[in-house]
Amino acid sequence: MKNIFIFILFVYITQETRAQPFDVGNLRKKIELSDADTNRILLLGKLSAYYNHNHLDSGFYFVRQMITLSQQLKYTYGEAWGLSILATSADRTGDMTKSLEIALSCLRVAENLTYRRDEMITKAYTQIGVVNFLTGHYPESRSYLYKALNYAGKFYPEETSYYHIYAHMANAFRRDGILDSALFYTQKAYAISLSSHEMFFFPYVRNCEGEINEALGKTDEAKKFYRDAVVQGIKVNHLFQLSYSYSQLSNLFFNSGNMDSSTYFAKKSLALSQGFFYGTFIPQASNQLSLAFEKLHQPDSALKYLRLSMEVKDRVMNQTKQQQFQLLDFEEQQREERLNLAQQQYRTKIRTFLLLGGVTVLLLLTGLLLYSNRVKQKSNTQLLGKTKELEKAMQSLRETQSQLIQSEKMASLGQLTAGIAHEIQNPLNFVNNFSEVNSELMTEMIDEFKKGNKEEGESIANDIKQNLEKINHHGKRADAIVKGMLQHSHATVGQKELTDINVMAHEYLRLSYHGIQAKDKTFNATIKTDFDKTIGNINIMPQDIARVLLNLYNNAFYAVNEKKKSAHLLKGGMEYEPIVGVTTKRLSTPPSGGDGGIEIRVKDNGNGIPQKIVDKIFQPFFTTKPTGQGTGLGLSLAYDIVKAHRGEIKVETKEGEGTIFTIYLTAG
Repeated sequence: MKNIFIFILFVYITQETRAQPFDVGNLRKKIELSDADTNRILLLGKLSAYYNHNHLDSGFYFVRQMITLSQQLKYTYGEAWGLSILATSADRTGDMTKSLEIALSCLRVAENLTYRRDEMITKAYTQIGVVNFLTGHYPESRSYLYKALNYAGKFYPEETSYYHIYAHMANAFRRDGILDSALFYTQKAYAISLSSHEMFFFPYVRNCEGEINEALGKTDEAKKFYRDAVVQGIKVNHLFQLSYSYSQLSNLFFNSGNMDSSTYFAKKSLALSQGFFYGTFIPQASNQLSLAFEKLHQPDSALKYLRLSMEVKDRVMNQTKQQQFQLLDFEEQQREERLNLAQQQYRTKIRTFLLLGGVTVLLLLTGLLLYSNRVKQKSNTQLLGKTKELEKAMQSLRETQSQLIQSEKMASLGQLTAGIAHEIQNPLNFVNNFSEVNSELMTEMIDEFKKGNKEEGESIANDIKQNLEKINHHGKRADAIVKGMLQHSHATVGQKELTDINVMAHEYLRLSYHGIQAKDKTFNATIKTDFDKTIGNINIMPQDIARVLLNLYNNAFYAVNEKKKSAHLLKGGMEYEPIVGVTTKRLSTPPSGGDGGIEIRVKDNGNGIPQKIVDKIFQPFFTTKPTGQGTGLGLSLAYDIVKAHRGEIKVETKEGEGTIFTIYLTAG
C-alpha cells in the first residue's frame, strides 16, 4: 500500500514540478530591460527573495546589485529590504553572527524610514528572532518575534500577510521543548494561512506541524503533515522546504522499518539538495541512505552513500566558506564605496567653502559684533524664561507623582480597612458574648456559695476562668489585627524582620476577600490555599511585602468578579465558579540564583490579560481597569518592592482562562 502511495505521489510530483508559479525568466528579462531606478530595485528584491529560498549563489548576486543601487540612489527602503534578504542568506550559510549583524543594520536603516517603516522593522525583528532560536537563545527569540508581530499588526491590514511569523514562534517554542505553546502557534499559523493569497510559506507551516507531532510521538500525524508539505512545496516551488520534507519523511519511514520508502524519500531529498546545494540536507540524506541500505543488506550501496556523505561534508564546508567569503567581500566593497563617496563629498564641500568663504567672511565681520550682542541678550532672556517654566513643570510633576502614589496607598489601605472591619468583628463578638456569659455565671457562683454548694461554686468558677482565657485570646487577636493595619498604613522604614510568610499570606488573603465583600455583598469566590510548612520565617520588610500580596489578591478577586458579571454561563452549560488560589513553596535554587528562597503564587480563573499588553502591566500608570477605578501604580510598586528584596515577580496568563503571578524571594 505504501509503495502504491509512493508511485502516485511520484507521478503527481513529476507533473506538478513542471509548473513554475514564480516566473523567474520573465522577471529576469524585466530587470535587464529596466532603467537603474527604484523600479529596478523592487524587481531585484522580488527575485532575490525567491532565490534566497532556492539558490543562494544567485540570491547573493542579485541582492548585492539591489543594495548597491539603493545606496547610489539613496533609496533607503530598498536598502533595508536588501539587508533583510542578505541577513536571511547569511543564516542559510551557517554564519549566524554575520546574519545577526546584517539584521541589526537593517533595523537601524528601517528605524529612519518614513515610507513603509513598520514593514521593514517587522522583517528585521523577524530575522533577529530566527537567528536567536537557531543559536539556542529561545526566550530572546520569542521576545524579538513578539516585537515583529506587534509591528506587523501596525503595517499589514490582516494577519494573513505575516502568518509565517507565527510559524517561527512555534519553532522557537518547539526547540525549547514547550510543545503546547508550539502547537498553539503552529495551529494559528495554519488557520491564518488558509485565507492568505501568499502561500509561499505554507510548506514551512506544515513542516512545523510535522516536527511538533513527531516530538509528541504522533508519527502517523507527522507523516501526514510532511506529505502535505511536499505537495504544497511543489505547488509554490519552495525547494528548500520541499527538500526538508523529503528528509523528514525518509527518517520517519526508517524508524518505522520501511526501508523502501525511506530510501525513496532520501534519494528525492539528496537529488534536490545536490541540484541547488542545500548543504544542510546533502550529508543528512546520504547518511540516511547509507543506514537504510545497510538494513537492506546491500553493503555496496551502503558504502557508496557513506563515502558520498563524507565527501559532501568537505564540499559543504568549502561551499559554506565560499558563501561566507562572498558576504565578507561584499561588505568590504560596500565599505570602500562608502569611503570613496565620503571623500568625494568632502572634496566638494571644501571647494564650496573656499568659493563662498571669501564673500561670507566680509559680511560676517561687519555684522558679527552687533548680531552677537543682540543674540546673547535674547538667548539669556529666553533661557531664563525656559528655566522658570521647567522648574514649575518639574515641581508640578513631583506633586502629581506624590499624589498618585499616595492615592494608590490609600486605595490599598481602604480595601484593607474594609476587610479588617469584617475580621475584627469576630473576636469582638466573642469578647462581648463571653463577657455576658461570665456576668451571669458570677451571679450563679455567688448564689451557690451562699447556699453552701462549694463544689458547684468551684465548677462555675472554673467555667468563668476558661471564659476569661477565651476573652483574652480573642482580645489579643483583635489587637494583632489593629497592629497589622497600623503597620500597613505606616511608611516603610527599610528594616527587615523575620516573618512567617505563610501566616502573612493567609492573613491578607482573608482581609482582601472580606474587603471585596464589603463593597459588593453579592460577591462570593472559592479560595484554595497550599502553604509549604517547611518555609519557616524569612527576612523581609513585612509592610512592603504585605502591600504586594494585598495588591495581587485585590487584582485576582477583581478579575474573577468581572468575569462573573460578564459571563453567567460557560460552554456546555456549566456555571462559572470564581476561584482564587495561593500557594507557597521552598526553593533550593531560585531563578535569580543564590542559596535558596521561596515562591509565592497567586492564581485566578478570571478573564486573563490580553497578550498584546502583558509586557506593559508593570509600567507606571498603566491599568486595564476602567477610568477612575485604578491609578496604574499597584503592580509598578509591587515590582519595585520585589526588586528591592532582590527577588523577581513574573506573570503567566491565557486570555479567557486566567492569570498566575509568581513572586520569588531569596531566603536572606
